Amino acid sequence: MSIVYRTTRCTFSSSRVWTRLLIVLLLTVTNNPLLASREKSGRVERPNIVLILADDLGYGDVGVYGSKHVRTPNIDELAREGVQFASGYVAAAVCSPSRAALITGRYAQRFGYHFNNNGRSGLPASEKTIGERLNEKGYRTGLIGKWHLGWQESQRPNRRGFDYFYGMNSRGIFISPDTKGVETWIPGGYDGTRESSTTRPSNDGLITRYTLSTRDQHPLYKNETPVEDGGYLTETITREALGFIERNKSNPFFLYVAHYAPHMPLQATKKYLDLYSGIELEQQRIYSAMVSALDDSVGAIKAKITEEGLAEKTLIIFLSDNGCAKYTQGACTNSPLSGGKRYQLEGGVRVPYIMHWPATIPKTRFEPMVSSLDIVPTILAASGIEVTSDDRIDGVDLIKFLRGEDKSVPHEALFWRAGPNRAVRFKNWKLWKVNKTTRDRALLTPNDELIMAVANRDSPMGQLTVLYDLSTDPGERINLVDEHPTIVETLEEMLADWDSEMAEPSVDSNRTSAAFVDGSAVELIF
Repeated sequence: MSIVYRTTRCTFSSSRVWTRLLIVLLLTVTNNPLLASREKSGRVERPNIVLILADDLGYGDVGVYGSKHVRTPNIDELAREGVQFASGYVAAAVCSPSRAALITGRYAQRFGYHFNNNGRSGLPASEKTIGERLNEKGYRTGLIGKWHLGWQESQRPNRRGFDYFYGMNSRGIFISPDTKGVETWIPGGYDGTRESSTTRPSNDGLITRYTLSTRDQHPLYKNETPVEDGGYLTETITREALGFIERNKSNPFFLYVAHYAPHMPLQATKKYLDLYSGIELEQQRIYSAMVSALDDSVGAIKAKITEEGLAEKTLIIFLSDNGCAKYTQGACTNSPLSGGKRYQLEGGVRVPYIMHWPATIPKTRFEPMVSSLDIVPTILAASGIEVTSDDRIDGVDLIKFLRGEDKSVPHEALFWRAGPNRAVRFKNWKLWKVNKTTRDRALLTPNDELIMAVANRDSPMGQLTVLYDLSTDPGERINLVDEHPTIVETLEEMLADWDSEMAEPSVDSNRTSAAFVDGSAVELIF
């Protein structure tokens, strides 16, 4: 909001008149109730920003989103004191393109980022990150945890707007699996084997191979120097996040805490495993313990902000990069949603999503659709940084909706694409078009196990089209494609219009998995 003063042409006979006029103008500005309101709302003073990202956290694995057994008191408190988004979406169903959209505010498909590129390419230099935008305006910026947007030197966090980086460029392990009291679980298919592997009661070699290769290929970095840390990764990330806040508490800062938990490999320490001793299923017990460690991290960061007197001027955002993975074989849940990681169904792209800024945003449960694309423009608006049409930002500033300043909805439609697989949600309708595959192929991969194949082309078997009414069927169980041909046609036209603005994949996908949807075998491309 800007204040415009209209003046008339006047002639003044002495400098004293100019002085008096200047005093009046200054008093008018400093006592203006509109400006005072902006100061009170946090829109003038640049707030601190803390963005906490979980990795593969299930929609149904947080207390306020319906979990009955995973304990998340700190995340729940964040939601109760802030905004819990009922329909919070991410822009992709897998890690890397989701993160690319998150830190640019743009559909990653605009710049050809459809898949987990696995080091073959990273975030294009042409794309501006939120770290770069805030750094240019004097913010101290830090990334603690998982980057996953390029391994090459020019693509690393310190070259993409972050003053401080402590983490790994891609995947990682949480702790050495032979550490006393640690339990580890890896699903079959994760390393080309058929059987799942656990360190209790025995280790068949898969875990050793996987963890050693991961540690060697993806070292821990402090800025651009490899370092070693023998602690539990979730606690290490928390320690570094608290240190960043301590060092920068006197300056506006942006802290991006990109946790690895609860991504594979499932690993937890005795401290957290003991909380779930009553759960018999090994992978579910370890996963639940990992989420509790993540929850403790959220609590520690929030407590540090309060302790330093920064709560009134700090916006905290919490969400997951995508839904939890079905290949964990019962460890997690996206209930009541269907599908999971890799799926463009609700369970793959609808996630726990919370904003906390009590001084500015009233606490509420917000029902309309929001997207991770909205995080960049929300941060920029809160920080007083202008967004122009040249930026081609796809998200919107959510604060004006949360404060009731805009009575419309942030989005009527959201879109997803991974190669030939595409989806759109328009109001209550969800359309998904996904490549078909052979039934034998799907039966060979009952737990979404990996198939190494180039697969970002149209399938010779065509596509499955499904249509769901989310207002009555949030679990996407009833395919209405035959009952509503006009709606299908409209949504397909919307998808085509959106797709005409997107770029084709910059690299081929070399990984897929197969699944059954509505009785058909389909190929999940990522």
